[in-house]
Amino acid sequence: MELEIYPEYVEGLKDIEKSSHLIVLYWLHLAKRDVLMTKTPFGPELRGVFACRSPSRPNPIAFCVAKFLGRKGNRLLVQGVEAVDGSPLLDLKPYSSDLDCIPGIKIGWLNRTR
Repeated sequence: MELEIYPEYVEGLKDIEKSSHLIVLYWLHLAKRDVLMTKTPFGPELRGVFACRSPSRPNPIAFCVAKFLGRKGNRLLVQGVEAVDGSPLLDLKPYSSDLDCIPGIKIGWLNRTR
């Protein structure tokens, strides 16, 4: 996938090539904004949207950690973003496992083993 950066923000991409992964924040512009309860792929129970990662929510901001593959001018090649074409990009930040990773974190209702 390609993330297109507006020309006026290209200067802010300086040194981005030194990152292997990026935190990508984007707007789920097609999401329903009036949904407060939803089912997840992990079971039939209804969950509150703030207790899960449903794209339908009052403020549909999406967050993901994407693998950074390269840069072509104002376009960033990434892997792992589940946005649809036209989703507005809100922000980018370099991901750091030293700063951003908290080992052992759990979601109480989600009991999965990997």
